[in-house]
Amino acid sequence: MEETSDQTILLATRPGLKRNEYRDALRQMGFQVALADDDASCLELFRAALPDVLVIEPELPRGGGDAVLEAIQVKLTGNQIPVFVLSAEGNRSAIYRI
Repeated sequence: MEETSDQTILLATRPGLKRNEYRDALRQMGFQVALADDDASCLELFRAALPDVLVIEPELPRGGGDAVLEAIQVKLTGNQIPVFVLSAEGNRSAIYRI
């Protein structure tokens, strides 16, 4: 029986990009995982309940990961939430913007 944690990771990536493998591995380690497919669902999940960790892809559909970080910047300022950026495309300009 796996232990469950009260820590939540918000994983915001496009479907694919090994997202299911990341989710499954994190769950096996006991974390709760919320999945977001695009910027709108990421913002909705983030605002509904602050995650303990945000893992985000710069190339999210619609507005992109950088738009999400800009929109939540105020909430991030007062809270110590680690943010990890994933990019399978090696897009240096997107990572630089973030």
